[in-house]
Amino acid sequence: MASSSLPKYHSLINNEFVSRESEESTTPHDDLYIPVINPCTEQVIALVTQASPDQISQALDSTVQAFSVWSQTPIEERAACMNRLADKIQENMNELAELESKNNGKTFFESIGDVDECCNTLRYYASLAGYVQEKLDGRVNPHHDSEKWGLSNRLCYEPIGPCVGILPFNYPLLLLMWKLAPAMITGNSILLKPSEYTSMTALVLADYIKDIFPKGVVNIVAGYGYKMGHLLTSDPRVKKISFTGSLATGLKVGAACLPTLTRCSLELGGKSPIIVFEDCDMSVAIESIVGGIFANKGEICSATSRLLVQKSIYQPLMDKLVEKTKTIVTGDSLFDKTVTHGAQVCKIQYDKVMNYIEIGKKEGAVALVGGGRPEVIKAQDPTKGFFVAPTIFTNVTPDMTIWKEEIFGPVLSVMTFETEEEAIRLANDTKYGLAASVISGSDERLERVGRQLCVGSLWLNASQPCLCQVPWPTRKQSGVGGAELSTFGADLFMELKTVWKKL
Repeated sequence: MASSSLPKYHSLINNEFVSRESEESTTPHDDLYIPVINPCTEQVIALVTQASPDQISQALDSTVQAFSVWSQTPIEERAACMNRLADKIQENMNELAELESKNNGKTFFESIGDVDECCNTLRYYASLAGYVQEKLDGRVNPHHDSEKWGLSNRLCYEPIGPCVGILPFNYPLLLLMWKLAPAMITGNSILLKPSEYTSMTALVLADYIKDIFPKGVVNIVAGYGYKMGHLLTSDPRVKKISFTGSLATGLKVGAACLPTLTRCSLELGGKSPIIVFEDCDMSVAIESIVGGIFANKGEICSATSRLLVQKSIYQPLMDKLVEKTKTIVTGDSLFDKTVTHGAQVCKIQYDKVMNYIEIGKKEGAVALVGGGRPEVIKAQDPTKGFFVAPTIFTNVTPDMTIWKEEIFGPVLSVMTFETEEEAIRLANDTKYGLAASVISGSDERLERVGRQLCVGSLWLNASQPCLCQVPWPTRKQSGVGGAELSTFGADLFMELKTVWKKL
C-alpha cells in the first residue's frame, strides 16, 4: 500500500487534530511520520504524525491553561465526562480491540480484555467522586489541640497541577487509562505521550476524548521518545510526570525532573521470581507459571520470568509445564481463532528476545521447549512476523544473563532449591524489586515467605492480577516505583507492599 493511501493519525492538541501535511514538500517523510507496523504481518498499516517541537510547546501550553478551569470544575461533571468516555469505548470495543491487536501483536482475546478494563478503570475512578470531594474539603487535624493554641487546623488535598504521562508499548490503551483516569477525577489536566511503536489506538481514543472533555484537559502527542522526551519532562510548569517503561529510559526521566524537582512516578522493569513449593496444588502452580510469563507474549513489566522449584517436585512439575506450554498456539488471532499467543511488538523487541535466547544457549542453558521461532510459523512463512515461541530454559545458574536481565519476552528460566531460606535468597538476589509470586498449600508458609521477599507487589497462589482499585506501591529497588494508580499519593515512613492472595 502506498504511503499516500495509508490512514494517518495526528496528535490531539487543544481538542483539535494537528497534522503536518503542509510540510510534506519540504521535510523528509521519516521526519514527519512514524509507520504503524502490524507485528504479525510486518505490513505498514497506517502512519502516525510526529509532533513537532512547536506542537509539543502548544500542547504543554494547552495543558497548563486547562488546569485552572478543570480543577475548578464540579467533581460531578468530571465524573460524568469519565463515564461518557467509558460508554463510548464500550460502544466501540471490538473495533478498538482489533486495532490494538494489529498495532501491538497481542491476541484479540487479550486486547478485548484490555479495552474492557479501560471501561472499568474509568467507572471506578468516577465512582470515587464523593471520596475525592471529602479529601478536597479537608478534615480537622486529629493531632492538633485547638483549645491550647486558639487556632483551627484542617488537612485537605488539592490537585497536583498539569501532568505528563509517558506510556509503554505493552498495554497501550490500558496503561493510558491508568494514568488518565486518576488525573481526571482529581482535577488535573494531562498530556499523554504513547509509545512510538503503539500510538494508533491512543489517537483513535483521542477522537472520543475531544468530544467529551473541555479543551486542553487531555492532550495526546505522538513521536519518538528520544526526540521529544526532554521537552515533556523539563518544563517547570509540569507538576507531575508518570512514566512506565524501561529502567534505562526511567533513569533519564528521573534525571530530567531533578532541576525543577518535579514529582515523578517511575514504574520500570522487572525480573520477578515465582517460587513453587512441594506442597502446592500442581494445577494452580502450572496456571500461575504459564500465565505469569507467556501472557501478552511475555511483554509484562512484572512477568514472573524466574521460576524457582523445590527439588522434590521438579520433574513432575516440569513434565506438566512443558506439556502445557506445547499447547500454546502462536500466530495472528485475527485470522486464526485458535491462536493464544501473539507476536512481539516490533522488530527491535523481537531481535532483543531472540538474542537473549541465543545467549542463554551459549552460556549453557537448555531449552526444554521453544528456543526460537515457532515451528508452525516457520511452516507458514519462515521470515514474516515477529513471533517467538514460548521458551523454557533449564540448567540455569544465578550468574547467567537470562537469569539476571529483563528479557521482556516469553522466556522462562528455571532453577531448583531445597529450603525456604535458599528460595528466598535466590528470589531476592536481583537489582529489581517489582513483584513476586509464591505457590504453596500452606497459608503459614505463604505468609512467612511472602514477608521476606523484597518486592512491591506479592501474589500468593496467583500471578499477575493488577487491578486499578489497588495502587502499586513505591519501593527502593531500581526496577519499581509505580505510583501512577494512586489517586493522591503520600510520603510513607515505611515501604509498602501490596499482597494478592487467591481465595
